[in-house]
Order: sequence, then C-alpha cells, then structure tokens
Amino acid sequence: MSCPACRRAYAAGTQFCPADATRLVALGGRAGHVEGRGGKCPRCRRAFEGGMRFCPMDAEELVPLPLWHASHGGGGAEGSLHVETFADHLVGGSGKICPLCASKYDLEAGYCGRDASELVTVN
Repeated sequence: MSCPACRRAYAAGTQFCPADATRLVALGGRAGHVEGRGGKCPRCRRAFEGGMRFCPMDAEELVPLPLWHASHGGGGAEGSLHVETFADHLVGGSGKICPLCASKYDLEAGYCGRDASELVTVN
C-alpha cells in the first residue's frame, strides 16, 4: 500500500498514511487519484484530495502537493516511492498511541494507520 500524497509505502493492512492521514491505495493502482492534485495543510500536515482549498481540521489554506514536495524535499523522480516503516507496537520507551484503537507507533508518526486518528504521545 502507498500514499498518493507523500509517496511512502506501508505494509498490507494499513489503511491510512501515518504521516498525513491520506487513504492508502494499492501499489499498482492509484484508484482514481491524479498525481500532483490536492493539497497539504501546513499546520496539521494532513493531505487532501483536489477541490479542497482549506483544511477542515484547522481552517489553514492548503498548499498544492507539487509545491509542498518541491519546498519540503519530496520532489524526487516521478513515481519514486519512499518505503516507510512505523512500528505497530512498542516494546518499551516513548512513542505515540491512537486514542481510538490503542495502536502504538514511533514518535515520527502523526496519524493512526488504521483509522487516521491523530496520535498522542505516551508519557
């Protein structure tokens, strides 16, 4: 499974991108997604499909995906895929947890891969 917004790949069973909460698509197909369309919120870093101008979570104006990739170092070769591995469980130490399903993630994750909820830090 891969994220059409940030071009990261995840293990099967993950439904949402832990980095930006975008619904994942099968690696082979884009399920109607047109590359380069849509935008990303500069505050919460969630990605949204084309046609939206403002983030529904915090009302920030969305940055077009091509501009986001160019300004944040994600503008690699077309079709390039960054494989990302987020821990599905933590043995010990600090990390983040989903408040809905209790899935645990590394500190780099921002959203749950199962239900796209915003993660909270474990104390």
